[in-house]
Amino acid sequence: MQSPVHEPIFNVPTVIVVLLGLFVAVHLGREFLPARLDDWVLGALAFNPARFADRATVLPGAPWAGPASFITHTLLHGDWLHLGLNSAWLMAVGSPISKRMPALAFIGFAAVCGAGGALLFLAIHPGLAVPMVGASGAISGLMAAVFRLMFSADDAYTRELLREDPAAVPRLSLLQTFTSRAALAAIAVWVGVNMLATFGLGAPDGSSGIAWEAHLGGFCTGLAAFAVFDRGHGPVSRA
Repeated sequence: MQSPVHEPIFNVPTVIVVLLGLFVAVHLGREFLPARLDDWVLGALAFNPARFADRATVLPGAPWAGPASFITHTLLHGDWLHLGLNSAWLMAVGSPISKRMPALAFIGFAAVCGAGGALLFLAIHPGLAVPMVGASGAISGLMAAVFRLMFSADDAYTRELLREDPAAVPRLSLLQTFTSRAALAAIAVWVGVNMLATFGLGAPDGSSGIAWEAHLGGFCTGLAAFAVFDRGHGPVSRA
């Protein structure tokens, strides 16, 4: 008699577990640093538009920290709540995407999305002396990739594949994504929720501490770049 197969309670891909462990290790390590040293780490690794303006020489880590901060800012988080929320979203949207590509390709895709978020933040706020941290831009790019799969799953069999075998789900082309009413509605809802969280649920002065620019930049980058990194089923063909 065969032994029963015990499915794991949490079926999280290894690359996601590694990234989550890295996030926690970095944040936990900062908790034990003296305040002055933690300030240096924040200044050196966070993305700060002022570094690309007249304050480049006074921020720590120059000159290497400027280009590196397009990526290193994703390793830092403002507090444990910020880290917890990003970790939950990374597991939710990163897991299906990570099953479609090698680990290094997945990390590269997430990094490109994070850099895209930082780039839009810089474009909208040139010279702003405010550090930006968090993996939200990268996670937004992963969400965009999920959208290119979710709305090709238009029958029960394909929806089941999206849960059980994401690599077998055909992805929509960019043209199909932007001509799908369902996909466009989901994108509009995603943008609307981000705007509400930023401007509707913030402080009375309109501030919220949420970098919507990074979210939007990462999302757009993910939509555009997914096919470059994806090794799953190619574009869906429709008559």
